[in-house]
Amino acid sequence: MTQVSVSNTPVLETTTTYGVGYGLSTEHYIQSFSVGSQDANPQGMALNNDGTKMYMAGVSNTSIYSYTLSTAYDISTATYNQSFSVGSQDGDPNGMAWNNEGTERYMDGEVNN
Repeated sequence: MTQVSVSNTPVLETTTTYGVGYGLSTEHYIQSFSVGSQDANPQGMALNNDGTKMYMAGVSNTSIYSYTLSTAYDISTATYNQSFSVGSQDGDPNGMAWNNEGTERYMDGEVNN
């Protein structure tokens, strides 16, 4: 199972786990991808169902950023597409999730709880 996490720097990190699903004891670091040119404070991310689109919530610019992954679930193949300001909804976006169809995005934030 491949997972992508957000660190305290403008870098997304990916890890792969083996064995039991979501088992931290078998997790190891693989690679990172800098999002610093889009936002200095990434807070959360999501992937679409087939792993070819990645979305990142950034606090510095209160935006959601989209990326295309040319190889599914491989963040080293990410290319930045566009951003969408969510500042009118919340000044501190922390993460998001999409419905299965990809037609609705749900965001959590700290300012307008």
